[in-house]
Formats: sequence, structure tokens, C-alpha cells
Amino acid sequence: MPLSSCGTCQQCVAGRSNLCGERKVIGASPRWGGYAELVAVPSAQLIALPDSVSFVQAAALPVAYMTAWHMLTCRAGVKSGESVLVTAAGSGVGSAAIVLARHLGAKVYATAGNEAKRTKAKGLGAQATFDHGDPDFAKQVVAATGGRGVDVVVDCVGTPVLERTLASLSAGGRLATCGATVGIKVEFELRSVFGKQLSVLGSYLGTKDELETLASLVAAGKFKPIIDSEIPASSVRQGLEKMLSRGSFGKIVLVR
Repeated sequence: MPLSSCGTCQQCVAGRSNLCGERKVIGASPRWGGYAELVAVPSAQLIALPDSVSFVQAAALPVAYMTAWHMLTCRAGVKSGESVLVTAAGSGVGSAAIVLARHLGAKVYATAGNEAKRTKAKGLGAQATFDHGDPDFAKQVVAATGGRGVDVVVDCVGTPVLERTLASLSAGGRLATCGATVGIKVEFELRSVFGKQLSVLGSYLGTKDELETLASLVAAGKFKPIIDSEIPASSVRQGLEKMLSRGSFGKIVLVR
């Protein structure tokens, strides 16, 4: 579990450690060290790895898949038969959200910046895909859903697409956002939010229980984490450059 918390506050006692005021994430300030061969962590953060789950698969779960699962289940409450639009399908969270939304029985739509990634998204089960660089993609989403719009949007992009994803939602729809990889400030029309009774839901990582659930689902063969590539830790720069160039689809995993 990459997130540590105090373990004693009201949020931690309630099982919501990702809301703890003293939370820290390995690999981020002030808890650097995520690329180390050995990392010391409190025993409370350890999770037993099922025999049928590889270390590479397990390495893909704690951030991207836990984040996507928390957004879909805890925050947006996705139900079987609902429709979900996932932005940035090639990202770690995006590819995870497609796989997990499909597992939950949702109809999935996705956006990606190039045709190759859109094709891969369809291979994961997306019914239709869109170019999120197209200023009219919201209209295309609404048309693809018979004029209704989607029930849920899962977004980790931020500024360039958020207003358009709101326009993609059906009445009573929910937007779950977990990041702002391309921008942190957004502007949108409030009338569309209260007029359609939309919900904008912030989401941050997830809980240890959710991560354990994901490990058990992988062990049971319910889904497989999407791994773009395995890169030796000595070549970490290569992995970072690939990620920054948006040349990956799914998780890049460092291995010894």
C-alpha cells in the first residue's frame, strides 16, 4: 500500500486512510524513495501477495488500479448497465478504468489522443472511442449514446477536457476526477451543472481494503493489469521519457 496514514484519526478509524490529514505517499514529497530496490514501510502497509499474482502485476495495482477502482466504486458508484466515459485511455488510470468499468458491467466509451491508442482501447472493451483533442467530442459522445450522454465520466486529464466531459454527461450524471496532468484550472458554466443536477466528485488514491480486493480479483482471473512494458531499474530514465512522450499504453513497470 503506497499510502501511509496516522492510523488514529477519525478518517483512519473509519477505513478512509486516503482522507487522513497526515497521509504520505511513497515516491512523493516528503516520502521519496519509490524507485529504490528496498523500501522500509510500516507493517500495516503490507499486503500478502496471492501466489497466482506476479510481482509485475502487483506493481501495476497500487496507484493506477486502486485510483480507478476508488473512482468507479466508492465515488461514482458505477452500477452494471450504466455508461462510463474514460478520458486518456492510454494512461495508467485510463486503461485501468476501462478494464475495471467493464468488470463492473458498465458500457465503456473512451478518449485518446491518437488512433493507435483508440484502437487499443476498443480492444479492452470500449464500445466507441473519441479524440479528446477534437473540440466537438462531447457532441460525438452524446450522439453515440442515442442523445442521452453517459452516466459517469472518469477523468485524470483536467483543464483541456473537463468542460467537454461535463457536456458529455446525461442528466444526473457524475464526473469523478483524480488528477490534472495537463492543467489544474478549469472554467465551466454552472447552469449546466445545476440544471442537469450533475455531481463533480474528487477522488484520491484509495484504501488498503480496496487494494486487497483488486489483488484478489487478479488472483481469481477476473482481470489482468495492462502492462505496457517492463524496464530495468537502471534504465528508469528511458521509462520516464516514454511516459512523458505519451508513447505508452498502460503501466510501465520497473524491474530489478
